[in-house]
Amino acid sequence: MQLNNPKFLSVNIIYLYDMFPLEKISLDEIKKTVEVPEVIYNKALNTIIAGDTENKWHASIQSTKLEYADNNSYSFKDRKIDKLYKLLSIVQFAIKAYGVNLRVQGGIDNSQTAGEYIRDNFLQNREKFEKKFNGDVFAYSTRVFLGKPENYRDLRFFPVTLQGNSIQIDYHLHKDIAIVDSDKLIKDTKDAVEFSIADFRKIIHAL
Repeated sequence: MQLNNPKFLSVNIIYLYDMFPLEKISLDEIKKTVEVPEVIYNKALNTIIAGDTENKWHASIQSTKLEYADNNSYSFKDRKIDKLYKLLSIVQFAIKAYGVNLRVQGGIDNSQTAGEYIRDNFLQNREKFEKKFNGDVFAYSTRVFLGKPENYRDLRFFPVTLQGNSIQIDYHLHKDIAIVDSDKLIKDTKDAVEFSIADFRKIIHAL
């Protein structure tokens, strides 16, 4: 499937790790090493927040989770997430799992609405379904898991509006892995991001 006027939305990368005391992390070191204008500690949330509003990215560090978000709107392959890698170089977390999330919207080249397109391509036994629940299925959204529980891809397809032809597709790569070394974590993340972008492109074209 070819998406018309695709909108490349957020890139999110999430790490889960063993409990880590945030007081061991220096806000000044983050500001200096990552070269970020904004770094604060939110005591109520027990969260360190670093970011750059102008360049549309931010990161939050909690005692068991780090999340990085890039909210720019240009192609995924052109996103520069070196700020994340600099952040990871500061502290050695005992990583248990991580995920890469990509989101895109675009119009479908079809006379149907996006909801109808998803319905006709993913919903099996439509007549049986409609009879069972006593109603016409005029739109549909779905979620698919591929792989194994410890290493999978989570795909979500849904219409942006019920009567329009714009579809949103969310891609999530999950990987259970034990990593302590920062250099290894950075390399593994780079490989996972590169794989996810290429894999997501193949999935969209295969629809």
